[in-house]
Amino acid sequence: MTSNTLIQSACYALNLSLLPEFLSRVISCAIMFQSVFVVSGMLYSLFIEANSDKLKQDPSLGSKYSIYKFKMAVVSQIHAIYAVLFCIPILFEKNLVNDRVFGISQYAMKVYGVSLGPSLQYYGAVFLMFEVSTIFLNNKKFISIAKPFFSPKNITYVSTANDLLFLISFFIVRIVLGPYFSYNVFADLFDAKASVPNWIIGFYFSTNFTLNCLNFFWFYKIINIAAKKLGLSKPSKPAVKSE
Repeated sequence: MTSNTLIQSACYALNLSLLPEFLSRVISCAIMFQSVFVVSGMLYSLFIEANSDKLKQDPSLGSKYSIYKFKMAVVSQIHAIYAVLFCIPILFEKNLVNDRVFGISQYAMKVYGVSLGPSLQYYGAVFLMFEVSTIFLNNKKFISIAKPFFSPKNITYVSTANDLLFLISFFIVRIVLGPYFSYNVFADLFDAKASVPNWIIGFYFSTNFTLNCLNFFWFYKIINIAAKKLGLSKPSKPAVKSE
């Protein structure tokens, strides 16, 4: 039995009959992102060496942890921009709009080969739009690297604008639209329960519920940080020393 036959058999056993056709794309995308991860680290190291004089005020930018965070931010940023731009057309695909549970699109399969799977293709695009807020989150890392090269005033303006866009985008896509589309996907799965295994419905419910809870938790944290920056949070009471 060849390796291709083994892969196909495993996919069919897991009820992933569409995966073998696009498996090569999934693997090639994984290799691509790993290459971006490695190359971005090399370029960042060269950048640090070439600008060592300007970066003396913040030596931590050259640490191994900082380099790792930069590599992660670059990969995340490329994926986020890719997901947002290429998922928009999927939201208007007639095959997927008319059948949000079982609808299939060749274009969607190519897009999802990067980060998702072949099922629930309509909602895949919906939830990948969460990545809009990720773009502004990653910008924080890039802004911190740019600090030594621009005036504090300009950096403050750019950082404040980015923070505001991050807050707004996070609220819209994750807090408002997230629960709304979560309800819709469960309603559609429930309507199609005769053709959808119960474990799949349970899996989607548990993972999506967890994600929504995390989004609300992080939004609470974001609001607290924003309030502190604006001086709106109540100052903590000083501890009373016992004699």
